[in-house]
Amino acid sequence: MRCQVYIPKELEEVLLNDAKKAGVNVSEIIIRILKKNYKTKNSETLDYIALKDIVFKEIEEYISTLNINDEFELYDASETFRNIPMTKEGKPNVNRAKLGRLFGQSIGKKPFENVERVYIANGNVKKSRYNKATMFKRTK
Repeated sequence: MRCQVYIPKELEEVLLNDAKKAGVNVSEIIIRILKKNYKTKNSETLDYIALKDIVFKEIEEYISTLNINDEFELYDASETFRNIPMTKEGKPNVNRAKLGRLFGQSIGKKPFENVERVYIANGNVKKSRYNKATMFKRTK
């Protein structure tokens, strides 16, 4: 992709200096900065708000491909969610848990008004067979 950007003079000087020190051109410096700030494969580099927006958009797109009453879990619905490590520095990754909780609170509301939890006969929430995640379904 080509993108024309008008960089302020003081920022231009900083970029030129950094590029000279690194022995690369300015576009390489800009690409490194963008990759660091917008990376999706290793979601730890994204702030929580940006991560939530990406994950929820992917879930919304995934749900639109489902038929009514098709079941899913977040792991299936979002590649970004799937790529968030389960642990971070030996502890559970709070971003993954927070995103799951936030999605659970968002069902029944726009844009997830067509989603609900799946319940089994005894009234408990249905969990996925492999990772015990809450199961959801498209309702309309």
